[in-house]
Amino acid sequence: MTAGPSPSPTATTPPVPTATATPAETGAGCERRTDSFPADCMRPDVEVNRDFEIPSATADQKALLELLALIPDTPDNRVSLMLRDVELWHSIIGWERLTYEDGADAWLERLMSEDNAAQHLPRVAADGPFLSGFHRYTSQMKTYGSLGFDQRNVDQTVLVGGLPETTGIVAGRYDPEFSAQLLAECGCPQPRVTEYGGYEYGSWDEEDYRGELTNRLAAPAFDNVGRGGHVLITEVGLYRTLGEPLMRQLIDTLNGEMPSLADNDELRFVLDVMGAHQAYGVIISDMEFQDTESLMEHSGTLRESGSSNGPTYTISHESNRENALLAPLLKPYSRIGMGTGWDGSEGFEVLVLVNEDEATAAENADRLVDRVLNSNKAEGLPWGTEISRIDVSVSGKFTVARFYSERGESLHSALNHGLLLAVE
Repeated sequence: MTAGPSPSPTATTPPVPTATATPAETGAGCERRTDSFPADCMRPDVEVNRDFEIPSATADQKALLELLALIPDTPDNRVSLMLRDVELWHSIIGWERLTYEDGADAWLERLMSEDNAAQHLPRVAADGPFLSGFHRYTSQMKTYGSLGFDQRNVDQTVLVGGLPETTGIVAGRYDPEFSAQLLAECGCPQPRVTEYGGYEYGSWDEEDYRGELTNRLAAPAFDNVGRGGHVLITEVGLYRTLGEPLMRQLIDTLNGEMPSLADNDELRFVLDVMGAHQAYGVIISDMEFQDTESLMEHSGTLRESGSSNGPTYTISHESNRENALLAPLLKPYSRIGMGTGWDGSEGFEVLVLVNEDEATAAENADRLVDRVLNSNKAEGLPWGTEISRIDVSVSGKFTVARFYSERGESLHSALNHGLLLAVE
């Protein structure tokens, strides 16, 4: 499996913020209740900062942005992107990068140590490629002995597309000749080698989407359900696809014969903002989000919950729909980006909504603040028990927001739930 040329990164235009609307009034809290907070009840305080200056990524903050040039621009690939900047994550934690001289056990020793700095960072919701050590299996390392890479030489990862046709990229510092040597000597299943577009890639699946559980996470590149996929290794990184046509599209993109996601202005803007905020985990999606017809009706669980920025509440029996409709829903948007960041003292989430036009972007900035201040989470608690501060601004058709949590926990679980970001 031979290497080929690498595309150059695409420049971005710095975003220019414009004005947003006026925040709603907030209060200090409510009495303990057994029903949902009514719309006119005073809520826990949430600091609102409007019209913050949206930063633009510097040259050394474009690692994830540059990966777009490696990914074919197809409708399926635009549906979902999950990106992780492992190098940045290490830097934020204060860990020096591992090398092969540190030994294979060094990564596991870090994860298992009692003073593991990573335990204090917000959880990264973005999934990695379906390989041992990168897709919810960070404590397993089964790729070095057969392919010459593991957590010690990986800098960024990408998982793109919808199931079953996905593409995973594990970018870092690779030696393709060393990888080929290890693969030939590993005693593991050998691939069918195909030459295409000046590259050679290996295939382990005759049928792309059927896995064998006996091969689960096995060497050299079987995933969590035992699929081998198609693998290309270059000096830039390892590319793995489920679906052989995806591999050929990827090679066409590397050769400049097919457009890449770096040609998409919206995606470039989202990742430019994420890079400037040093987001180490990013999810971008154009999937449909919940509207009033699909909001779930089931009730929350009755229990007491404490919060550092408010009194103790009894969670309501109200339905998700009733909790969500306590404030106006967002106007429809076409794409959403969410990133996990850390500013040295507290974690935050970066949100970018891609709207139809500038007017909708400004309206959604106003409505987003209103929803944080006046609507409830699924279990009936105000968003103010989760969010201590929101910064919101607008640049053209983009609504950009930062959410801070006093507890330092990731808000991805809340944002992904759909209630806060539900559309009318």
